[in-house]
Amino acid sequence: MPAAAEDAGAIADPELIPGELRQEGRFLLRDWREPASGITLFRIETGYSISILNKINSALERQHRDRVAEWKDCKGYQRGSGVDISEARSVHLSEDFVSYAWFSSWSCAGTAHPDFGTQGFTFDARTGRELALEDVL
Repeated sequence: MPAAAEDAGAIADPELIPGELRQEGRFLLRDWREPASGITLFRIETGYSISILNKINSALERQHRDRVAEWKDCKGYQRGSGVDISEARSVHLSEDFVSYAWFSSWSCAGTAHPDFGTQGFTFDARTGRELALEDVL
């Protein structure tokens, strides 16, 4: 996916609207949605200590805003965004890890062809720290 614009202007702080709560095992999640793009990403409401929840949810909000910025930065060949799909998949919650995969499909104006990709995100559920590949190898 193309990098988000440096000068995001009005999208620097997009409105995120809370959705319904959903239970995932012992964890309570709430999906948050940005209305213009429809991009949704969960936040964790319960299941970890408050300090861990704050760290992970802060990172999830930043990642959510980054995906919205990418959506707005990818101009389609016709009016609107060139992003076709931008969504979280394969959420995993455990005592050790929180992880999910972000799938995107796009065709930004000026590019040679459409493309797609999946990016994984993993957090240490004991510290709230986002893990890099080197941390788990």
